[in-house]
Amino acid sequence: MGCGEGRIQCLIQRLEAMPPRSLILLEEPEISLHPSAEYELGKYILDLVERKRHQVLLTTHSSMLLRSLPDASLVFLARNGEAITALPGIGARQAASLLTEGHDKALTVLVEDESAKSVLTELIRRHNPDFLATIHIAIARERRESGRIDESGKDAIRRTMKTLSEAGLKLAAVLDGGETVDAQRYIFCLPGREPPESELFKNPSARRMIEETYRLKIEDLEAEVAGADCHEIFKAIGRRTSCEKEFLIQEAARAYARDIPAAEVNRLIEMLKEASQRR
Repeated sequence: MGCGEGRIQCLIQRLEAMPPRSLILLEEPEISLHPSAEYELGKYILDLVERKRHQVLLTTHSSMLLRSLPDASLVFLARNGEAITALPGIGARQAASLLTEGHDKALTVLVEDESAKSVLTELIRRHNPDFLATIHIAIARERRESGRIDESGKDAIRRTMKTLSEAGLKLAAVLDGGETVDAQRYIFCLPGREPPESELFKNPSARRMIEETYRLKIEDLEAEVAGADCHEIFKAIGRRTSCEKEFLIQEAARAYARDIPAAEVNRLIEMLKEASQRR
């Protein structure tokens, strides 16, 4: 018998001997256990609570133990300098991601292109940076028979979601603004009614940032890109500023995020949290 098994056997004997409705404090009971045993320990504790009506408070660093417990029972303690903040009701996958400082992502969120990725990143960063650390925002790409990678927007997202979901990956999608939301399949959309680059270019804060930072006249830019595809907007700004398109979009997205109502962004964040917490 291993050290971990011996400790747990002793712990279970003591727990079973305690009178009903006891208050039990456990500090990292999973130490030295195999991950599968950590999960089973959590299930045992739930069974014990139900049978004997105990109240159990435990601390853990085990993502497997976390995943065996109801999300409503979890409280994550986040340290920020000398202060400690309690985050109640956090999902097991989010808690596991925070414990690993974002290395173990709770959710993969698919978007249509780099512009959408920048916009979604900056919106979440502004309103809930802790949640941003628990998710991976990825562009849906498909590889054709020729081997060429083709980015094909919402159609690629739907096909990629189907393929990766079958592989067991926890997914959600955020389409461009104005697209149809399918909450049951965890498909949402960005604020606005137009593609991200168009939304950025018409946003007052983003326009002001472009004018003040790069000394450009918006009227001149509008004349240059009139009638062009939305993807040409920031290419044109890049030609005038000698900056990479992706960098300019990131800067514009940061300015744009300041103007979007918190309630609208938080509603999207809550839907993504629900997607990450589903069993």
